[in-house]
Amino acid sequence: MKFCKEFFEAHCCRAQPYSEGESVDLFGEKCLKCSILSVSVEGECSISTRKKGKKFGVFDLKVTMVYEVELECVVKKKTKKKKEENVDGLDGEEEEEETEEEKLCAVKGEIALKEFSSLNEPDEYEWTTKTTGGDDEAKKIVKNWFTRPVLEKMFGKTLEKFVEEMNAFCG
Repeated sequence: MKFCKEFFEAHCCRAQPYSEGESVDLFGEKCLKCSILSVSVEGECSISTRKKGKKFGVFDLKVTMVYEVELECVVKKKTKKKKEENVDGLDGEEEEEETEEEKLCAVKGEIALKEFSSLNEPDEYEWTTKTTGGDDEAKKIVKNWFTRPVLEKMFGKTLEKFVEEMNAFCG
């Protein structure tokens, strides 16, 4: 497990869905930064030996990553505005006015890879995401953005490299 924890801490915090310094369009909003802040690994990992001394790694892990996404989003604000006074001198009715304002929003959450096992193929990996903090509108955008294809793009090569290094570690 020490190997597993060290590997994921070293490799997942560098994972990004796009190149450094590049921004990406998220459903009409501009994502400026996507960072993995921390990684935790739970489960089992062991080395087994077959006949004739051949060693191989067996693992069944759950990898949880805490992320933060910064994006420029359009926030709609409702303000109450009083209409002009009536001719009788009485106050008029209030009217709601909706304005849009661009602002920088940050969203925090978790990405979990459940059932990451030596017996599973990449298309069998189970991904879950959860938002834990940030503006409600930005949370919806980020939650919809972290789909299987995006997560596979972010972590696919890292998971392949883990399997390769695990096999090399056992050999």
